[in-house]
Amino acid sequence: MKNRKSNTLKPINKSLDFNFFYLIIIITSLFSCTSTRPEFLSNLTIENKNQNRLIENRKPDYGINGKDGCEVLGEISMNIIEIEPGYIKGKIFDSKNKDPLINADIYLILSGEKKNDTLNIHSDQDGNFQKEFDGVIQEIEVRYIAFRNLKVNM
Repeated sequence: MKNRKSNTLKPINKSLDFNFFYLIIIITSLFSCTSTRPEFLSNLTIENKNQNRLIENRKPDYGINGKDGCEVLGEISMNIIEIEPGYIKGKIFDSKNKDPLINADIYLILSGEKKNDTLNIHSDQDGNFQKEFDGVIQEIEVRYIAFRNLKVNM
């Protein structure tokens, strides 16, 4: 009697194992990085005008057709409030939640009469920055821990 009962349960157990395996695959794919990844990209405004075309490598590369890997780095956005020859003023913030990025490294790559120069400035506790300089801004690069660098070709 015991053999008959255990033999009857074997196909049921195999069927349950098989279905459980597929259930795990379905759940994993539904909640994987690629299926749930929201798209927050870096943004650039200069004097209230969208200038995203100036951002180098704006869309991150997450592998083949964006299907590989998880988004692990945040995206930096910058609003240049005022830009004139020899002066820049702006704000650095998180693209996703709009929080200011405190003490972000901002590099101004300048060209001048004598040579190219790089100035390093930092954002304040509200994400604001301003700087007077000699020369013409060629590039701006913003760096912040756990965020993808923002590089802008002016």
